[in-house]
Amino acid sequence: EDILSPDDVEAVLAVSRELQASDPSSVFDRSSWSGHEDEEGRDPHWQVIFLQANRVLQTRLPEITRKVVDAAFEVDRATWQVTEGLEDQVGIRCAEVHTQRLGGGLPDPEHRDHGSLITLDIMLSHASSFEGGEFTTFDNYGE
Repeated sequence: EDILSPDDVEAVLAVSRELQASDPSSVFDRSSWSGHEDEEGRDPHWQVIFLQANRVLQTRLPEITRKVVDAAFEVDRATWQVTEGLEDQVGIRCAEVHTQRLGGGLPDPEHRDHGSLITLDIMLSHASSFEGGEFTTFDNYGE
């Protein structure tokens, strides 16, 4: 099931591009994570734009924010119930747009999103627009 429509995806990408141009501190090259650095220590394979900076996602795209939060609650109600009774207290802790190129990735099986009750990943690219790639995640038991 698609959480975001094609128009939603374009809106997220447009805000990401604007943020990248206007606030370089919201952009991070994951050079130390994928192990591929250029001569200046940057990773041309993996870039992250942090949309939670100054609550950009929530203020610029409130309808999309609501869709994402609602999707997380829906999955939680059907599986873990970790947010039960906390719906008014839980929100988005971190919102990132990742750009991966050939060679990028997070080959660390010990990586965890500490501080999050739920991690929700939404692919913004259509699967037919690239080759390769693998998304993996672990449950509470590391499986």
